[in-house]
Amino acid sequence: MNSSDVYPTFHFYPKELHQEAERISKKYKNADKVSEQLTAIKLPKLLEQIRALPNNDSVIKKFAEKLKPIDINILATEYPYEQVNKNTIRKIVLILMERYNKIVGRRFWLHFQQLPFDEEISKVLNHCFFVESNNFLGLRGYIRQAYKTIFNSNSILSNLASEIGKERKPLEESFKEWKVAKDSRLAAELWRNILLVFIQEKWFVDTQGSTIIENKLENMPLKDYKQIINQYLAAFDFNAFHDDLLNQVISRLLDPRKNLSRWEGLSQLAVQNVRKWLFKNELFEFLDYERFGYWKKYLRKMTDLKVIEEPPVAAMYFDDFVVLEFGKIGNAAYFYETEGFKKHLAPKLKPHVSVSSLKNIYASFYIHKLSHTHNSWHSRFDDYMSHYLQGHY
Repeated sequence: MNSSDVYPTFHFYPKELHQEAERISKKYKNADKVSEQLTAIKLPKLLEQIRALPNNDSVIKKFAEKLKPIDINILATEYPYEQVNKNTIRKIVLILMERYNKIVGRRFWLHFQQLPFDEEISKVLNHCFFVESNNFLGLRGYIRQAYKTIFNSNSILSNLASEIGKERKPLEESFKEWKVAKDSRLAAELWRNILLVFIQEKWFVDTQGSTIIENKLENMPLKDYKQIINQYLAAFDFNAFHDDLLNQVISRLLDPRKNLSRWEGLSQLAVQNVRKWLFKNELFEFLDYERFGYWKKYLRKMTDLKVIEEPPVAAMYFDDFVVLEFGKIGNAAYFYETEGFKKHLAPKLKPHVSVSSLKNIYASFYIHKLSHTHNSWHSRFDDYMSHYLQGHY
């Protein structure tokens, strides 16, 4: 006989007890807060007494023992205070660690959200994670252990960013689990650090979503923006670029084919990849679907592209030759040597140029023309392109 037939599984969930615990938690959520009126009276006196203390740790600790819990609460809550020098803050931090309690830990966690670079806050939180119980902040065990290691390091923000980034989760989800306030300075700095390290990874962009990344980059200082976006532009193939991110790049840094002044500091590879992406977009707008599909595979070899709308003409530059494609279907593609083309035909590439003036089969720099009328024109073009790319005309 199966034992489960005799002893059925029984689950008990104390619903009313849970509801009562939530009610009490909400009711006394602010019970440890001190009124502004009382703080205004007590804080100046406390600071005056602490300033007068000698720089002797044993004396400072003895003073800490005499303070009331409300004094510790006020000192923890009002950090970093106004017009207080570093020496006085050092004494206060020593006092708070000597008289540490949960209120100090919770207050300094809130301070860390807005002042993530403050070394004194980090010092208190380092102490906090070594003395606090396992339920501090309601953190998961592995996160609490990670914080214990992070706050004992010399690179708190970068180490924290690395740990969160490696989780391969949406950052909004990770921030909740790591108790990082959504709109805090800490969240902004973590985003910056995480983007710098992980934006070059496809899984990261796919996980966060390019739209969210674009929003985070939008108001970032230009120096930080360029440092981060360079990682992305150099790591991704231009065919895999995300249009919303690249539109933002062009909006902030301008078209690198026209003006390179704002691109200073970015790698040559990043700039070249953006140029290729722009070439691809222009050809997509200019050519019909079939011809675009053909020339797309040669974008890596293309060094420049000039397009005029009326009449519709595109000049595709390769190392030693140029291909002219005309927008209207039925026109052949014309091949010219680059040096002669730049000298004699490139100056004519302006609106309202006569199409016939660009079709000069008698020019000394003329190579060949190929039509698109036959079904096998793709393979015929490939034969010629393979020779031309090797300099065989």
